[in-house]
Amino acid sequence: MDECEDVSAFKDEFRRLIIESYHDVEVLLKLEDEIQQMRNVPQKADEVVDLRRRHVALQKEIDAKISQGLINRSLILDEYKRRKSNDCGHPDRPMTEPCGKCIETKNNAKAFKGRSIEKWLSDIIPQNELTALIFYRGTWCGNCAIYLREIDQIVPKIRLLGGEVYGICSQSKKYVDEMRKDTKVKFELISNKKNTLAKKFDIHITHKNEKAFKTMSRIIKSALGTSESYDPYHEDGVIQPAVVIINRQGEVVYVRTSPVTIDVGYGMFDRVPATDVLEAIRCSQEKNETNRNIVVRKQSVM
Repeated sequence: MDECEDVSAFKDEFRRLIIESYHDVEVLLKLEDEIQQMRNVPQKADEVVDLRRRHVALQKEIDAKISQGLINRSLILDEYKRRKSNDCGHPDRPMTEPCGKCIETKNNAKAFKGRSIEKWLSDIIPQNELTALIFYRGTWCGNCAIYLREIDQIVPKIRLLGGEVYGICSQSKKYVDEMRKDTKVKFELISNKKNTLAKKFDIHITHKNEKAFKTMSRIIKSALGTSESYDPYHEDGVIQPAVVIINRQGEVVYVRTSPVTIDVGYGMFDRVPATDVLEAIRCSQEKNETNRNIVVRKQSVM
């Protein structure tokens, strides 16, 4: 589905405001370091007062930018809600009854039942021609709900090509369930607090001792008034956005990650476009078909 001009404009403004806020937070953290270093030095008292004044003013600017950014975000989400389709995309689905394939996929995602997530993945891979793993950051991330809804728009086309989609997050199941309820996406979301899948596919993980983690935490606190849903629920850091596609044979046919720099909000923006995900699925499916035809010809010759 093509992106309308209004949504594109809202997204550009949302990104501009948030990225500016990220850079402002970097300055804010430096001001706090300076204040901490000078606060017990009597001859620096006047400088400390000035630094604190600048700190308060900058924090107000950050809060204002994020507040305006969230208004743009709401407009984007409203448009995606308006576009939402109930078509699951599974071939041969009944018109009046629940889709059996949807039920099967949901049951696969409900619980690992003692299995590791690696075992869960190896069990579901043979069930579809291609499996797409969409790594996202969490409920606290201002762009994740938008991105998951964008992916949701292409899920029916992916399923018609024989693929399936799963979202992977390092938040606890409680927050993954909240994201599923909020976005109402057609594909399943999975909690992987230990980031074992991210490590398996060499996807970047932002750890708590990194500057990026501290900067993101401040952005979230300005946006939400608290970082409660962010800090305690990432046992081994935050997965950065990425897409991994695996074929039925368990071969990784596509990996692409978002850059981890301040100019993209440490992964908040510049994610793999949904159109690129669909194209990667389509190309991989066509390659699978070609390989099968080659095998059939070889067998017929023999």
